[in-house]
Amino acid sequence: MPGVTGRDARPLEGVEETELFRRAFPGDGEGMALASKGSESADAGRLLRWEAVLELARRALSVPRRRPEPFRSASDVFERYRFLLSDSPVEVFVAVLLDVKHRPLREERVSAGILDGSLIHPREVFAPAVRERAAAVLLLHNHPSGDPAPSGQDREVTRRLRSAGGILDGSLIHPREVFAAAVRERAAAVLLLHNHPSGDPAPSGQDREVTRRLRSAGGILGIPVVDHVILGDAAFFSFREEGDW
Repeated sequence: MPGVTGRDARPLEGVEETELFRRAFPGDGEGMALASKGSESADAGRLLRWEAVLELARRALSVPRRRPEPFRSASDVFERYRFLLSDSPVEVFVAVLLDVKHRPLREERVSAGILDGSLIHPREVFAPAVRERAAAVLLLHNHPSGDPAPSGQDREVTRRLRSAGGILDGSLIHPREVFAAAVRERAAAVLLLHNHPSGDPAPSGQDREVTRRLRSAGGILGIPVVDHVILGDAAFFSFREEGDW
């Protein structure tokens, strides 16, 4: 899945600033660090060089994300994966991690061989989903016989995995996690915000329910929620400015 280097991945996130300057400007890291802070001791050449770096960063981060098409039906799944698994002599079970728009984030091969329910454990499917912060999971596997009719084992595996997936929802956003810090710090109000990795800030039904629950809890505690802002790629959504706050 193509992305934008530096925005979709941050391999140097944990590196100290001094080391970053050393890597970016070999032999002149200290001088460029001074220029980045607008130091009077920095010469005009370094200052201009730093402005060029900032402009390149702005342009790189302004490039629209290239995202795959979402899955809209089972036929979309079939067309995408039919030839990838059709030659396999054994059953291969794959979990496709999806974003909130049902666009694929990555694929996780869970097992290969006989599809035995005891071998398909929910943690093997959902651990990558939690790690990658997937909004949904698409399950697929092949039948080497060529007949896609589901077996009893197929139905049982599906039932168990759907049940396990059902617990991963907005109930993970508990009011106490939000207001414990507010009470401890004697805050007068709370501003909520979160991002949508899909880039689309339009609120989901779950977003609206979480907002309702947190506003209600804040009202009881006397710590009002002043707004809930959802951040997208180049836009945002404000529940307060929506009009029905």
